[in-house]
Amino acid sequence: MSNTSDVFSLAIINGGATSGCRYGFFSEFAGEIVVDAGPDRNLCAGENVALAGSVSGGSTTGIWTSTGTGAFQPSDTDLNATYVPSIGDLALGSVTLTLTSTGNCTPESDDLTVTFQPVPVPDAGPAIQACSN
Repeated sequence: MSNTSDVFSLAIINGGATSGCRYGFFSEFAGEIVVDAGPDRNLCAGENVALAGSVSGGSTTGIWTSTGTGAFQPSDTDLNATYVPSIGDLALGSVTLTLTSTGNCTPESDDLTVTFQPVPVPDAGPAIQACSN
């Protein structure tokens, strides 16, 4: 049996369609909440993190949190926010971003880890002095 509307009803009738006793029970509840923060990422230090989170089922809203001190733009409740890492995040080398569902149901969450790779420093070697002769 499959029910995609998440609405169930039960009726007990003792008597006819227009007479007798009737009892009805109706239940509506949200389906299972599924939260997806997206895959883990490896980025160069200094890059912002474009997020594409999703929340489905009994809720469609969520909030982002971080183990770091960066900022979510335009806000932490935008599922497609951009995370701007702080200098502290870059110094630690990684940060975990968590998307948690919001609403009336029990919160569900999913994490993604962003690892920041140091920016390569170009090195052409020591300076060379050349004669003009």
